[in-house]
Amino acid sequence: MSQLESYLPAADIAEKQQQFPLSVAFLEELIDKAKIIFDKQIQFLLAHRVDTFWAVSEQILQLSQNINAEPLTPLVNFSIEMLKQQSVYMKSGEYVYSVDEYENAYVDIYNNPDVMEKYYLHGLLMTHAYWPIHLDMHMFFENEFLTAIPATATVGAEIGYGHGLYLLETLRSNPQTKALGFDVSQYALAFSNRVLSQNAISAERYDLSLGDVRDGLPYEDNALDWCIFAEVLEHIPNPDQALQELARATKPGCPIFVTTAANNRSVDHIWHFHNLEEVEDMLNRNGLKILSQLDLPLSRYMPNTTDPTINVAYICNKITA
Repeated sequence: MSQLESYLPAADIAEKQQQFPLSVAFLEELIDKAKIIFDKQIQFLLAHRVDTFWAVSEQILQLSQNINAEPLTPLVNFSIEMLKQQSVYMKSGEYVYSVDEYENAYVDIYNNPDVMEKYYLHGLLMTHAYWPIHLDMHMFFENEFLTAIPATATVGAEIGYGHGLYLLETLRSNPQTKALGFDVSQYALAFSNRVLSQNAISAERYDLSLGDVRDGLPYEDNALDWCIFAEVLEHIPNPDQALQELARATKPGCPIFVTTAANNRSVDHIWHFHNLEEVEDMLNRNGLKILSQLDLPLSRYMPNTTDPTINVAYICNKITA
């Protein structure tokens, strides 16, 4: 008997097997090895995100196959670690690191191969399909941000590119543009280069580098036609300064994709947003205008939860006089 038959009729499984073979095989394994962790997520995805889940899952699993990486263990380990951290937060109300302990986070997480290579980067990549919140954020990126990049765009950047999925999606959907990248982790650099090079993106179309946003961005004023700043604000001790640099380096009217989380303790979250008003005020006072946003409280997916986590995604551009 198929593991999926507790979620879908056999006839539906057979149909999905034809259309999305990697996803069906992965779901079978995920249910077998980690059903206790993913049961509610799988139920939600198959009941409420059927139009997007299967396609995004197949795409990401194909990406994983192209880089010869095994996706199950990183997803499970990343998810377990996040659940552990949020459980602590629910009791303490505190993050792992304070704003004065960024260097500790760098050593423990971003410069640690046992974290970055073994589960963090690939696990986070997989959540774009297998965490409903991240899937919705991914679709907001595709539908709102990618379509806002002008046909005349020649160069843009992702600050904190991590696993490289957003850069891959941007370059695939905008063949006229080149992408620059800036990240603090050597392991993110290596992983993202693999993702782009092994998924048919020409090396001439991207230039990824190492650097710390606290030291400023290596781009001229008004240089960028688009910019991605996803899951960075909560990871750094000086997000105001980083946003000022972002506004400086982007052209007037160019789309800027920004995401963050409030009340969410991860292994490397530093800046503690308590509500979305704090985020929006920070964006505005540092020169960014919000054009559209997607609020993603965990309670939308788990109505009875007491977990106060809120993820949020914005499309912005710089405020001009």
